[in-house]
Amino acid sequence: MSAFGDALRFVELALAHAPDRPDLLAMRADLRFATGNPAAVAAYAHAAAASQGEDQAVLRAKQAWAHLSLGDVPAAVTALEGTVAASAGARSRVLLVQGMVAWFRGALDEAQAAADEARRLATDAGNAADLLDATMIQAMVAHSQGGWPGRLRAEVFNAERAPELVTSVYDAHLCVAEAYLHSGVPYAEVISFAGALRSVAARLGAERGEAFAVTLLGEAELLSGAVDAAREHLVEGVRLHRRLGAACGLALSLHRMAEAAVLEGRAEAAAPLLDQALDAARESPLGARHVLARVFGTMVRAAPDLQSALAAVAEAGVGVSGPMESCPPCSVAFLVPAAIACAEGGQLDHARGLLAGAEGVIGVFWPGGGGWWAGVAEARGHLALAENDRMSAVAHLDEAASEFTRCGQPLDAERCREASRQIGNAGSRQETVTT
Repeated sequence: MSAFGDALRFVELALAHAPDRPDLLAMRADLRFATGNPAAVAAYAHAAAASQGEDQAVLRAKQAWAHLSLGDVPAAVTALEGTVAASAGARSRVLLVQGMVAWFRGALDEAQAAADEARRLATDAGNAADLLDATMIQAMVAHSQGGWPGRLRAEVFNAERAPELVTSVYDAHLCVAEAYLHSGVPYAEVISFAGALRSVAARLGAERGEAFAVTLLGEAELLSGAVDAAREHLVEGVRLHRRLGAACGLALSLHRMAEAAVLEGRAEAAAPLLDQALDAARESPLGARHVLARVFGTMVRAAPDLQSALAAVAEAGVGVSGPMESCPPCSVAFLVPAAIACAEGGQLDHARGLLAGAEGVIGVFWPGGGGWWAGVAEARGHLALAENDRMSAVAHLDEAASEFTRCGQPLDAERCREASRQIGNAGSRQETVTT
Protein backbone atom coordinates (compact mmCIF):
# COMPACT_ATOMS: atom_id res chain seq x y z
CA MET A 1 0.00 0.00 0.00
CA SER A 2 3.08 2.25 0.13
CA ALA A 3 2.22 3.29 3.69
CA PHE A 4 5.93 3.60 4.46
CA GLY A 5 5.64 5.51 7.71
CA ASP A 6 3.19 3.02 9.23
CA ALA A 7 5.26 0.09 8.00
CA LEU A 8 8.42 1.53 9.53
CA ARG A 9 6.75 1.96 12.91
CA PHE A 10 5.64 -1.67 12.91
CA VAL A 11 9.09 -2.89 11.85
CA GLU A 12 10.74 -0.91 14.63
CA LEU A 13 8.27 -2.39 17.10
CA ALA A 14 8.99 -5.90 15.86
CA LEU A 15 12.74 -5.33 16.08
CA ALA A 16 12.33 -4.39 19.72
CA HIS A 17 11.28 -8.02 20.27
CA ALA A 18 13.54 -9.67 17.67
CA PRO A 19 16.54 -7.37 17.18
CA ASP A 20 18.62 -9.79 15.09
CA ARG A 21 16.11 -10.96 12.48
CA PRO A 22 17.71 -10.31 9.05
CA ASP A 23 14.39 -9.89 7.23
CA LEU A 24 13.25 -7.19 9.65
CA LEU A 25 16.60 -5.42 9.48
CA ALA A 26 16.45 -5.45 5.69
CA MET A 27 12.90 -4.13 5.67
CA ARG A 28 13.83 -1.32 8.05
CA ALA A 29 16.66 -0.29 5.74
CA ASP A 30 14.39 -0.34 2.68
CA LEU A 31 11.76 1.77 4.46
CA ARG A 32 14.31 4.29 5.67
CA PHE A 33 15.62 4.64 2.13
CA ALA A 34 12.11 4.98 0.69
CA THR A 35 11.31 7.81 3.10
CA GLY A 36 14.59 9.60 2.39
CA ASN A 37 16.16 8.98 5.79
CA PRO A 38 19.99 9.30 5.60
CA ALA A 39 20.16 6.64 8.34
CA ALA A 40 19.35 4.11 5.61
CA VAL A 41 23.09 3.72 5.00
CA ALA A 42 23.73 2.44 8.53
CA ALA A 43 20.56 0.34 8.42
CA TYR A 44 21.72 -1.45 5.25
CA ALA A 45 25.17 -2.07 6.75
CA HIS A 46 23.54 -3.58 9.86
CA ALA A 47 21.21 -5.74 7.78
CA ALA A 48 24.03 -6.93 5.50
CA ALA A 49 26.17 -7.93 8.50
CA ALA A 50 23.28 -10.07 9.78
CA SER A 51 22.66 -11.75 6.40
CA GLN A 52 24.40 -14.28 4.19
CA GLY A 53 24.70 -15.31 0.55
CA GLU A 54 22.55 -13.59 -2.05
CA ASP A 55 20.62 -11.63 0.57
CA GLN A 56 23.87 -10.11 1.76
CA ALA A 57 24.93 -9.26 -1.81
CA VAL A 58 21.67 -7.43 -2.48
CA LEU A 59 21.89 -5.52 0.80
CA ARG A 60 25.47 -4.42 0.16
CA ALA A 61 24.41 -3.21 -3.28
CA LYS A 62 21.53 -1.30 -1.70
CA GLN A 63 23.91 0.16 0.88
CA ALA A 64 26.15 1.35 -1.93
CA TRP A 65 23.15 2.91 -3.69
CA ALA A 66 22.20 4.69 -0.46
CA HIS A 67 25.75 6.09 -0.28
CA LEU A 68 25.35 7.36 -3.86
CA SER A 69 22.10 9.09 -2.92
CA LEU A 70 24.19 11.13 -0.48
CA GLY A 71 26.87 11.82 -3.10
CA ASP A 72 29.48 9.65 -1.39
CA VAL A 73 30.99 7.75 -4.31
CA PRO A 74 34.07 6.33 -2.49
CA ALA A 75 31.85 4.87 0.26
CA ALA A 76 29.65 3.27 -2.39
CA VAL A 77 32.66 1.60 -4.00
CA THR A 78 33.85 0.35 -0.60
CA ALA A 79 30.42 -1.04 0.28
CA LEU A 80 30.33 -3.03 -2.95
CA GLU A 81 33.84 -4.51 -2.65
CA GLY A 82 33.90 -8.30 -2.58
CA THR A 83 30.20 -8.61 -3.40
CA VAL A 84 29.41 -11.70 -5.49
CA ALA A 85 25.96 -11.73 -7.10
CA ALA A 86 24.65 -14.93 -8.69
CA SER A 87 20.90 -14.41 -9.03
CA ALA A 88 19.44 -12.10 -11.66
CA GLY A 89 17.96 -9.81 -9.00
CA ALA A 90 21.25 -9.38 -7.18
CA ARG A 91 23.20 -8.93 -10.43
CA SER A 92 20.76 -6.26 -11.59
CA ARG A 93 21.16 -4.24 -8.39
CA VAL A 94 24.98 -4.57 -8.43
CA LEU A 95 25.09 -3.50 -12.08
CA LEU A 96 23.00 -0.43 -11.30
CA VAL A 97 25.43 0.65 -8.61
CA GLN A 98 28.40 0.02 -10.88
CA GLY A 99 26.70 1.99 -13.66
CA MET A 100 26.00 4.95 -11.42
CA VAL A 101 29.54 4.96 -10.03
CA ALA A 102 30.87 4.91 -13.60
CA TRP A 103 28.62 7.85 -14.51
CA PHE A 104 29.83 9.83 -11.50
CA ARG A 105 33.40 9.22 -12.68
CA GLY A 106 32.69 10.14 -16.30
CA ALA A 107 33.16 6.59 -17.64
CA LEU A 108 30.08 6.84 -19.85
CA ASP A 109 30.61 3.70 -21.96
CA GLU A 110 30.97 1.63 -18.82
CA ALA A 111 27.88 3.23 -17.31
CA GLN A 112 25.89 2.57 -20.48
CA ALA A 113 26.89 -1.11 -20.62
CA ALA A 114 25.98 -1.67 -16.97
CA ALA A 115 22.63 0.08 -17.35
CA ASP A 116 21.77 -1.83 -20.51
CA GLU A 117 22.45 -5.19 -18.87
CA ALA A 118 20.60 -4.18 -15.69
CA ARG A 119 17.63 -3.09 -17.80
CA ARG A 120 17.59 -6.43 -19.60
CA LEU A 121 17.66 -8.37 -16.33
CA ALA A 122 15.00 -6.15 -14.76
CA THR A 123 12.75 -6.47 -17.80
CA ASP A 124 13.04 -10.28 -17.81
CA ALA A 125 12.28 -10.40 -14.08
CA GLY A 126 9.49 -7.82 -14.18
CA ASN A 127 11.39 -5.75 -11.59
CA ALA A 128 9.84 -2.27 -11.97
CA ALA A 129 12.15 -0.54 -9.47
CA ASP A 130 15.37 -1.72 -11.13
CA LEU A 131 13.92 -0.99 -14.58
CA LEU A 132 13.27 2.59 -13.53
CA ASP A 133 16.78 3.04 -12.13
CA ALA A 134 18.32 1.53 -15.27
CA THR A 135 16.31 3.90 -17.45
CA MET A 136 17.46 6.88 -15.41
CA ILE A 137 21.12 5.90 -15.79
CA GLN A 138 20.63 5.45 -19.53
CA ALA A 139 19.09 8.90 -19.69
CA MET A 140 21.94 10.44 -17.69
CA VAL A 141 24.47 8.89 -20.06
CA ALA A 142 22.52 10.00 -23.11
CA HIS A 143 22.24 13.53 -21.73
CA SER A 144 26.00 13.61 -21.12
CA GLN A 145 26.62 12.45 -24.71
CA GLY A 146 24.20 14.77 -26.45
CA GLY A 147 21.12 12.54 -26.64
CA TRP A 148 17.69 12.31 -25.12
CA PRO A 149 15.93 8.91 -24.98
CA GLY A 150 12.46 9.32 -26.43
CA ARG A 151 11.02 6.70 -24.11
CA LEU A 152 12.04 8.69 -21.03
CA ARG A 153 8.95 10.87 -21.19
CA ALA A 154 6.70 7.80 -21.03
CA GLU A 155 8.78 5.64 -18.72
CA VAL A 156 9.98 8.21 -16.15
CA PHE A 157 8.35 11.64 -16.45
CA ASN A 158 4.88 10.18 -16.30
CA ALA A 159 2.49 10.76 -13.38
CA GLU A 160 1.42 7.10 -13.53
CA ARG A 161 4.92 6.12 -12.45
CA ALA A 162 4.90 8.52 -9.49
CA PRO A 163 4.61 5.92 -6.67
CA GLU A 164 7.72 4.12 -7.95
CA LEU A 165 9.58 7.27 -8.91
CA VAL A 166 9.33 9.11 -5.58
CA THR A 167 11.08 6.29 -3.72
CA SER A 168 13.86 6.03 -6.28
CA VAL A 169 14.93 9.54 -7.31
CA TYR A 170 17.57 11.59 -5.58
CA ASP A 171 19.53 14.68 -6.49
CA ALA A 172 21.75 12.91 -9.04
CA HIS A 173 18.64 12.60 -11.17
CA LEU A 174 18.20 16.37 -11.24
CA CYS A 175 20.65 16.34 -14.14
CA VAL A 176 18.08 14.41 -16.18
CA ALA A 177 15.39 16.79 -14.95
CA GLU A 178 17.39 19.75 -16.30
CA ALA A 179 17.43 18.12 -19.73
CA TYR A 180 13.68 17.48 -19.41
CA LEU A 181 13.12 21.19 -18.70
CA HIS A 182 14.89 22.10 -21.95
CA SER A 183 13.61 19.23 -24.12
CA GLY A 184 10.71 21.17 -25.62
CA VAL A 185 8.03 19.76 -23.31
CA PRO A 186 5.55 22.59 -22.55
CA TYR A 187 6.13 23.99 -19.08
CA ALA A 188 2.45 23.51 -18.22
CA GLU A 189 2.98 19.78 -18.69
CA VAL A 190 6.16 19.81 -16.58
CA ILE A 191 4.37 21.74 -13.83
CA SER A 192 1.47 19.28 -13.89
CA PHE A 193 3.80 16.29 -13.65
CA ALA A 194 5.94 17.81 -10.90
CA GLY A 195 2.86 18.78 -8.90
CA ALA A 196 1.45 15.26 -9.11
CA LEU A 197 4.81 13.79 -8.16
CA ARG A 198 5.05 16.11 -5.17
CA SER A 199 1.58 15.14 -3.95
CA VAL A 200 2.34 11.43 -4.14
CA ALA A 201 5.69 11.89 -2.40
CA ALA A 202 4.12 13.90 0.42
CA ARG A 203 1.37 11.31 0.88
CA LEU A 204 3.89 8.46 1.04
CA GLY A 205 6.37 10.31 3.24
CA ALA A 206 9.10 9.99 0.57
CA GLU A 207 11.14 13.12 1.32
CA ARG A 208 13.79 12.59 -1.36
CA GLY A 209 11.06 12.30 -3.98
CA GLU A 210 9.29 15.35 -2.58
CA ALA A 211 12.52 17.38 -2.65
CA PHE A 212 13.10 16.34 -6.27
CA ALA A 213 9.52 17.15 -7.30
CA VAL A 214 9.21 20.50 -5.55
CA THR A 215 12.53 21.68 -7.04
CA LEU A 216 11.49 20.63 -10.54
CA LEU A 217 8.15 22.38 -9.98
CA GLY A 218 9.85 25.59 -8.91
CA GLU A 219 12.24 25.50 -11.87
CA ALA A 220 9.43 25.04 -14.40
CA GLU A 221 7.45 27.88 -12.83
CA LEU A 222 10.51 30.13 -12.84
CA LEU A 223 11.22 29.53 -16.52
CA SER A 224 7.56 30.11 -17.39
CA GLY A 225 7.54 33.47 -15.60
CA ALA A 226 5.53 32.52 -12.49
CA VAL A 227 8.22 33.89 -10.16
CA ASP A 228 6.14 34.15 -6.96
CA ALA A 229 5.00 30.51 -7.15
CA ALA A 230 8.53 29.44 -8.11
CA ARG A 231 10.07 31.18 -5.11
CA GLU A 232 7.68 29.44 -2.73
CA HIS A 233 8.51 26.00 -4.10
CA LEU A 234 12.25 26.64 -4.34
CA VAL A 235 12.32 27.70 -0.67
CA GLU A 236 10.69 24.37 0.12
CA GLY A 237 13.28 22.61 -2.06
CA VAL A 238 16.07 24.27 -0.09
CA ARG A 239 14.50 23.19 3.20
CA LEU A 240 14.01 19.57 2.15
CA HIS A 241 17.42 19.13 0.50
CA ARG A 242 19.13 20.70 3.51
CA ARG A 243 17.32 18.31 5.86
CA LEU A 244 18.26 15.34 3.66
CA GLY A 245 21.91 16.42 3.49
CA ALA A 246 21.66 16.48 -0.33
CA ALA A 247 24.30 19.04 -1.30
CA CYS A 248 23.68 18.99 -5.05
CA GLY A 249 19.93 19.49 -4.74
CA LEU A 250 20.52 22.21 -2.17
CA ALA A 251 22.93 24.03 -4.49
CA LEU A 252 20.51 23.84 -7.40
CA SER A 253 17.55 25.10 -5.33
CA LEU A 254 19.58 28.02 -3.95
CA HIS A 255 20.85 28.85 -7.42
CA ARG A 256 17.32 28.94 -8.84
CA MET A 257 16.21 31.17 -5.94
CA ALA A 258 19.00 33.55 -6.87
CA GLU A 259 17.82 33.49 -10.49
CA ALA A 260 14.32 34.40 -9.31
CA ALA A 261 15.75 37.41 -7.47
CA VAL A 262 17.62 38.52 -10.61
CA LEU A 263 14.48 38.21 -12.75
CA GLU A 264 12.63 40.38 -10.23
CA GLY A 265 15.33 43.05 -10.44
CA ARG A 266 16.63 42.27 -6.93
CA ALA A 267 20.20 41.37 -7.85
CA GLU A 268 21.44 42.37 -4.39
CA ALA A 269 19.26 39.64 -2.85
CA ALA A 270 20.84 37.06 -5.15
CA ALA A 271 24.40 37.50 -3.84
CA PRO A 272 24.05 35.69 -0.46
CA LEU A 273 22.03 32.91 -2.10
CA LEU A 274 24.75 32.40 -4.69
CA ASP A 275 27.44 32.28 -1.99
CA GLN A 276 25.50 29.51 -0.24
CA ALA A 277 24.91 27.70 -3.55
CA LEU A 278 28.63 27.87 -4.34
CA ASP A 279 29.54 26.31 -0.98
CA ALA A 280 26.94 23.55 -1.40
CA ALA A 281 27.99 22.76 -4.97
CA ARG A 282 31.61 22.36 -3.91
CA GLU A 283 30.64 19.84 -1.21
CA SER A 284 29.61 17.22 -3.76
CA PRO A 285 31.35 15.82 -6.85
CA LEU A 286 27.93 15.88 -8.48
CA GLY A 287 27.42 19.53 -7.59
CA ALA A 288 30.90 20.43 -8.81
CA ARG A 289 30.24 18.86 -12.18
CA HIS A 290 26.63 19.90 -12.76
CA VAL A 291 25.77 22.95 -10.66
CA LEU A 292 28.96 24.98 -10.23
CA ALA A 293 28.87 26.40 -13.76
CA ARG A 294 25.23 27.37 -13.33
CA VAL A 295 26.02 29.23 -10.12
CA PHE A 296 28.88 31.16 -11.72
CA GLY A 297 26.64 32.02 -14.67
CA THR A 298 24.06 33.60 -12.39
CA MET A 299 26.84 35.36 -10.46
CA VAL A 300 27.82 37.03 -13.74
CA ARG A 301 24.20 38.07 -14.45
CA ALA A 302 23.64 39.30 -10.88
CA ALA A 303 26.88 41.31 -10.69
CA PRO A 304 26.24 44.95 -9.65
CA ASP A 305 28.57 46.32 -12.31
CA LEU A 306 30.62 45.26 -15.31
CA GLN A 307 33.87 45.01 -13.35
CA SER A 308 32.27 42.60 -10.89
CA ALA A 309 30.80 40.56 -13.74
CA LEU A 310 34.21 40.18 -15.38
CA ALA A 311 35.71 39.23 -12.02
CA ALA A 312 33.10 36.46 -11.72
CA VAL A 313 34.02 35.24 -15.21
CA ALA A 314 37.69 35.13 -14.20
CA GLU A 315 36.89 33.32 -10.93
CA ALA A 316 34.85 30.73 -12.80
CA GLY A 317 37.84 30.01 -15.01
CA VAL A 318 39.47 28.56 -11.88
CA GLY A 319 36.42 27.29 -10.02
CA VAL A 320 34.85 25.30 -12.84
CA SER A 321 38.04 23.61 -13.99
CA GLY A 322 39.87 20.66 -12.49
CA PRO A 323 39.54 16.89 -12.50
CA MET A 324 35.73 17.10 -12.50
CA GLU A 325 35.06 19.57 -15.31
CA SER A 326 31.52 20.79 -15.83
CA CYS A 327 29.30 18.56 -17.93
CA PRO A 328 28.80 20.16 -21.38
CA PRO A 329 25.04 20.92 -21.16
CA CYS A 330 25.40 22.52 -17.72
CA SER A 331 28.35 24.63 -18.89
CA VAL A 332 26.09 26.61 -21.26
CA ALA A 333 24.51 28.29 -18.24
CA PHE A 334 27.91 29.92 -17.65
CA LEU A 335 29.18 30.31 -21.21
CA VAL A 336 26.28 32.49 -22.41
CA PRO A 337 26.28 35.16 -19.66
CA ALA A 338 30.08 35.11 -19.58
CA ALA A 339 30.20 35.80 -23.33
CA ILE A 340 27.80 38.72 -22.87
CA ALA A 341 29.85 40.20 -20.02
CA CYS A 342 33.11 39.89 -21.95
CA ALA A 343 31.53 41.49 -25.02
CA GLU A 344 30.28 44.42 -22.93
CA GLY A 345 33.70 44.70 -21.29
CA GLY A 346 35.57 44.91 -24.60
CA GLN A 347 37.19 41.46 -24.23
CA LEU A 348 36.03 40.48 -27.69
CA ASP A 349 38.33 37.53 -28.33
CA HIS A 350 37.36 36.00 -25.00
CA ALA A 351 33.69 36.63 -25.77
CA ARG A 352 34.02 34.95 -29.17
CA GLY A 353 35.69 31.92 -27.59
CA LEU A 354 32.99 31.55 -24.94
CA LEU A 355 30.24 31.97 -27.54
CA ALA A 356 31.85 29.37 -29.80
CA GLY A 357 31.94 26.96 -26.86
CA ALA A 358 28.24 27.49 -26.19
CA GLU A 359 27.39 27.11 -29.89
CA GLY A 360 29.30 23.83 -30.03
CA VAL A 361 27.43 22.38 -27.06
CA ILE A 362 24.05 23.62 -28.29
CA GLY A 363 24.62 22.17 -31.74
CA VAL A 364 25.15 18.73 -30.23
CA PHE A 365 22.64 18.71 -27.39
CA TRP A 366 19.75 20.90 -28.60
CA PRO A 367 20.01 21.10 -32.40
CA GLY A 368 16.29 21.84 -32.82
CA GLY A 369 16.22 25.18 -31.00
CA GLY A 370 14.92 25.98 -27.55
CA GLY A 371 15.81 28.17 -24.59
CA TRP A 372 19.55 27.68 -24.90
CA TRP A 373 19.47 28.50 -28.62
CA ALA A 374 17.73 31.72 -27.62
CA GLY A 375 20.48 32.38 -25.07
CA VAL A 376 23.13 31.94 -27.76
CA ALA A 377 21.25 34.35 -30.04
CA GLU A 378 21.18 36.88 -27.17
CA ALA A 379 24.95 36.54 -26.71
CA ARG A 380 25.46 36.99 -30.46
CA GLY A 381 23.48 40.21 -30.23
CA HIS A 382 25.67 41.64 -27.48
CA LEU A 383 28.83 40.63 -29.34
CA ALA A 384 27.57 42.26 -32.55
CA LEU A 385 26.85 45.45 -30.60
CA ALA A 386 30.39 45.40 -29.19
CA GLU A 387 31.63 45.09 -32.79
CA ASN A 388 29.55 48.19 -33.71
CA ASP A 389 27.18 46.20 -35.91
CA ARG A 390 23.89 47.55 -34.57
CA MET A 391 21.75 46.05 -37.31
CA SER A 392 22.99 42.54 -36.59
CA ALA A 393 22.70 43.13 -32.85
CA VAL A 394 19.02 44.04 -33.16
CA ALA A 395 18.37 41.06 -35.45
CA HIS A 396 20.00 38.60 -33.04
CA LEU A 397 18.20 40.02 -30.01
CA ASP A 398 14.85 39.94 -31.83
CA GLU A 399 15.57 36.33 -32.77
CA ALA A 400 16.34 35.53 -29.13
CA ALA A 401 13.12 37.20 -27.95
CA SER A 402 11.10 35.26 -30.51
CA GLU A 403 12.64 31.92 -29.52
CA PHE A 404 12.25 32.59 -25.80
CA THR A 405 8.60 33.40 -26.44
CA ARG A 406 8.13 30.20 -28.43
CA CYS A 407 9.67 28.23 -25.54
CA GLY A 408 7.34 29.83 -23.00
CA GLN A 409 9.98 31.96 -21.23
CA PRO A 410 8.36 35.43 -21.23
CA LEU A 411 10.72 37.19 -18.83
CA ASP A 412 13.78 36.19 -20.83
CA ALA A 413 11.99 37.28 -24.02
CA GLU A 414 11.19 40.70 -22.56
CA ARG A 415 14.84 41.21 -21.50
CA CYS A 416 15.94 40.66 -25.11
CA ARG A 417 13.18 42.86 -26.55
CA GLU A 418 14.15 45.69 -24.19
CA ALA A 419 17.83 45.38 -25.18
CA SER A 420 16.81 45.46 -28.85
CA ARG A 421 14.66 48.57 -28.29
CA GLN A 422 17.46 50.39 -26.52
CA ILE A 423 19.89 49.67 -29.35
CA GLY A 424 17.33 50.77 -31.90
CA ASN A 425 16.55 53.97 -30.01
CA ALA A 426 20.24 54.76 -29.56
CA GLY A 427 20.75 54.23 -33.26
CA SER A 428 17.89 56.58 -34.10
CA ARG A 429 19.30 59.28 -31.82
CA GLN A 430 22.73 58.87 -33.40
CA GLU A 431 21.25 59.29 -36.89
CA THR A 432 19.42 62.45 -35.77
CA VAL A 433 22.60 63.96 -34.33
CA THR A 434 24.54 63.11 -37.50
CA THR A 435 21.87 64.68 -39.68
